[in-house]
Amino acid sequence: MTKTFNWKFTSKTLGLLVIVEALFMVLPTLVSVIYQEHDLIPFLISTAITLCAGLTLYYIGRKAPNSMGTRESTTIVALIWVILAVFGVLPFIISNATNSFTDAMFETISGITTTGSSILDNIEQQPHGILFWRSILQWIGGVGIVVLSLVVLPSISTGKQLYMAEMSGISFSKISPRMRDTVRCIFVLYVTLTLLSIFLFLMGGMNLFDAICHSLSAISSGGFSTYQDSFAHFNSIYLEYACILIMFLSGINFVILYMFIFKRNYKVVAIDDELKTYTAIIVLFTVLITVVVSIMPSINQVHSFGDFERNFRHALFQVVSILTSTGLCTYDYMNWPPFIWMIFITIIMFIGGCAGSTSGGIKVIRVLVTSKLALYELKQRIHPNAVIPILINRRAIDQRAVNSTVSMFVFYMAAIFLFTILMCANNVSPLEAFGNTMASISNIGPGLGATYGPSGSFSQLPTFSKWVMMASMLLGRLEFFTLLLLFTPTLWKK
Repeated sequence: MTKTFNWKFTSKTLGLLVIVEALFMVLPTLVSVIYQEHDLIPFLISTAITLCAGLTLYYIGRKAPNSMGTRESTTIVALIWVILAVFGVLPFIISNATNSFTDAMFETISGITTTGSSILDNIEQQPHGILFWRSILQWIGGVGIVVLSLVVLPSISTGKQLYMAEMSGISFSKISPRMRDTVRCIFVLYVTLTLLSIFLFLMGGMNLFDAICHSLSAISSGGFSTYQDSFAHFNSIYLEYACILIMFLSGINFVILYMFIFKRNYKVVAIDDELKTYTAIIVLFTVLITVVVSIMPSINQVHSFGDFERNFRHALFQVVSILTSTGLCTYDYMNWPPFIWMIFITIIMFIGGCAGSTSGGIKVIRVLVTSKLALYELKQRIHPNAVIPILINRRAIDQRAVNSTVSMFVFYMAAIFLFTILMCANNVSPLEAFGNTMASISNIGPGLGATYGPSGSFSQLPTFSKWVMMASMLLGRLEFFTLLLLFTPTLWKK
């Protein structure tokens, strides 16, 4: 840690990242040109403002030495998500796509944190440039702003601290001894999966615009759609199974996925406990929901194999979508028995996907470690003098990882309780407040209730509760520690 805070280097790095955002704004601008819609001027203005702000920040710190410690990396990662959201709202505000600054900020933060909760009630009426910008925000947030920038901007030479501050999970997995090579490999995989998704969707009859937008949404675990009724709009068995595959892959640790696909290291998949648990959770809850829905006399009665396949497909799609925090929907789970959507809210949303993926939630690896820790305590009471290691992937995990996992659970549960109480104080019903908190802190998207569920939006949510959800989205995406460190006095001591 440096003795004094290197604020000029922080300014320079933030400026570079804002410039990257301005470059991405060019893409929806081109879409506006193609479709000749009224959002062209708003995007030109937004791009110019964002670019000027980025250049100004870079100019202030242009001569700063490339020295960075925990304070600088924490500050950069925490601030950049907020700063990019502030500039990301410009197209929504200038084009009048939203009714207020709060709504514009909600849509932007929901996109960039890959939450997918929306305040738009007229998605089909939005210009193509705005719809594309929503998808771009998700794609940027899915791979991670820092990962993206380390690939695009080689000048950020001290990038490991930034990557560590933004990564999810309890350990730092590497593909290569060089951190920058690891980041590049992850980015190559991310782009490859995006292109694969576009190809699969095009083969299913989607037009190019919808295929690109839904691919950016699915691979980033974002959940924004170009239609109000989400993925159910397409009513295609092929497209639904294709989307299930993409969402499933997006929920796997990208390091494991890269080693399997590009290095043909099949052993890494066979021994990965998190991946096996992740798959088992999907199978378990898909079978459970399929059976329950199929035998319920009042809904989705099974008279043929086609009826059973439909129930299985809807169950599988919703389980994978919620577990990976994607939030795309083919069926409104609020029409299923209450205990099913409570399973979604209290278990599947809570768990999330694998560490090192684009998914939200507390992550499968932490649930796995905590479960083994509980069993360890039981065994320790039977054999007080025994040394019983906690094994993950056939290796004992260190005490620091265990402490980190327990701390994350404490922060997570405390935040759920706090944000639920705050929304209840703002006249949101307890059930909906809890569902909205789980949807935002786990970066899922759809909440609970007729208003905020898969078929609704958050446009009617009180203003204060929208800001509560925004804070929850950011905390969930950065996994608490990065943001909370900023308010720790010890961090700022020399």
